[in-house]
Amino acid sequence: MSRPKLRLFALLEAELAKGPVAHGWPDQRWTLARIKTLIGRRFHKSMTGSVQ
Repeated sequence: MSRPKLRLFALLEAELAKGPVAHGWPDQRWTLARIKTLIGRRFHKSMTGSVQ
């Protein structure tokens, strides 16, 4: 894995550690859909595949 990817994973880990409420959701439950949305908002990246 390249250094830029490792840096993105470290940043994502830090964002996830803040918890869902810090990112505007009403509870402290991470779901795949919420993580996908967070990645899009924070990193302007799109994840492929379906999240239900």
